[in-house]
Formats: sequence, structure tokens, C-alpha cells
Amino acid sequence: MKLLFIPLLVVLCVVCAGCTASETSHPAATEVSTNLTGSWVGSLQGYSEGTGYYDSNNTLTLQVTRQQGRIFNGTMSIVEADGSTTTRSIAGVIGRDQKSFTVVQSDTGYDFGTIVSDNEIELVYVTDKEPATVVIDSFKRSS
Repeated sequence: MKLLFIPLLVVLCVVCAGCTASETSHPAATEVSTNLTGSWVGSLQGYSEGTGYYDSNNTLTLQVTRQQGRIFNGTMSIVEADGSTTTRSIAGVIGRDQKSFTVVQSDTGYDFGTIVSDNEIELVYVTDKEPATVVIDSFKRSS
């Protein structure tokens, strides 16, 4: 009887361990509730090495032309003090938390963003190219 009990106990332990083992799974895809497409208008303040601190009343626009899931693209434009406009292509990704996002600007630097509300976002731009610069861009949805 003892010889039958030991193998039965081993089988029972193996079955119980299999029932309680956790299955390795991949996290579910994050459902996107944030839509950044549209036109955004804003202002900026920053600091550039060698120039110092500045506030800009120049018009700053962000146009998010397409969004697929958490990834988006578009353009960012600023009307310079002399009246000319500088426009750069951008591409970005919304974080899993649906509140943060990251943007790369063509040929310059990066923005780390926060979604404040459905109609307000903030970007913090950084570049280590000369001159090293940091800028806070505040945007409100215009359409």
C-alpha cells in the first residue's frame, strides 16, 4: 500500500503544480483613446546656450495629419520674428499610459509630450546640437 501511495502523491503534486502555474502571456494591445489628429496652435518659452532665456509670441502650429493606433505624423511650424516660416516634419508615438508621448523632429531634436486634456498638450523640446536648447511648447487644439 505504501508503494502505491508514494507514486499517487507524486502524480497529485505534479497535477496541482500544473494547475497553479501561471501562463506566460503577452500584454494585450493598448487600446488608444487619444486622438491627436488636427490643428494645434501654441506658444513657447525656452533657453539656448549663448542666447539665454526667451519667450516667444511667434505663432507655433502643430498639424497632426495622420494617426494609426498610437503612432502619428505631421508637421510643426513656427513663424519667425522676421515673418518667415520654418516647417519640420514630425513623427511620434503615444505612451501606453495615454498621457505621455514622444516626437522626433526632422533634422533637429526630440520632444517629450504630455496630454493635458483632449484639447491641450505640452511638449518639452531638447537638442544637444549647438547651441544646446530646451523649449516648452504649449498647444491648444484649434480644430
